[in-house]
Amino acid sequence: MGRIWRPRSVENVISEMEYLIEKYEIQHFDIEDDNFTLDKNRAKTICREIIKKSWKIEWSTPNGIRADTVDEELIRKMKRAGCVRIIVAPESGNQWVVNNLMNKNINLNYVKKVVRWCQKYNLLVDAFFLIGMPGEKGEQIKDTIEYARELRKLGVNDCGFSVLVPHRGTEAYKIAVKNGWLRNLEADNLIQGLSLGEPMIETPYLSAEEIKQFFKMARKVNPIIPYGKLRLIFLLMIRSPKRFLKLTISYLLKQMGLSEGLLGT
Repeated sequence: MGRIWRPRSVENVISEMEYLIEKYEIQHFDIEDDNFTLDKNRAKTICREIIKKSWKIEWSTPNGIRADTVDEELIRKMKRAGCVRIIVAPESGNQWVVNNLMNKNINLNYVKKVVRWCQKYNLLVDAFFLIGMPGEKGEQIKDTIEYARELRKLGVNDCGFSVLVPHRGTEAYKIAVKNGWLRNLEADNLIQGLSLGEPMIETPYLSAEEIKQFFKMARKVNPIIPYGKLRLIFLLMIRSPKRFLKLTISYLLKQMGLSEGLLGT
């Protein structure tokens, strides 16, 4: 597909939303763009058009947005337009790692500013973090955990932590192979890393076991049940009692080790 960004027009986006609202009575939209706010002015225009329509809808950006592509005005417009949740992805709490290992060049202090704006306008905000980058050290992961704690104090609802998965073709994969850090060249990295949560990279700085321990430590930053999940559970219970009951029973059966097939299809 190349690296050219080909955005849909504001009119096209609004038209599709209108169709879904009128035909299917959709009340919540997940905007799956990798960065909805890449073009700040386009995002503001979409919000203005939604506000003009006076739709009683909610929407969120579950794939995340770059914090440095928003300002206070945009946060305010997103909230007025029905946005209920955004996700920012600082990825690390160590500025050197962000700049040099992740090549992201996002100012971690600005991320804090965005979180404060979200608090000001009562907009739920979560944060994504990634640990186990090739060359990352234990002290830098500790910085990430401490930074996540700071964001939680500022109002972040939930900090999502992931262990790096070195997908074939990525820079991380190439670095790991070059240095002999990939634990199993024959393993299916996607299955091992995502499904099993197994660190696929082991370096002179961090063993796989150390990465696992840091991951466990990081997850303790969050409450047992974040507010955002409680809110979703409540909305599901109100809007779709049957689905809520089915999911609850399914969860309980899993906890007891019983088959979900007992519920039927």
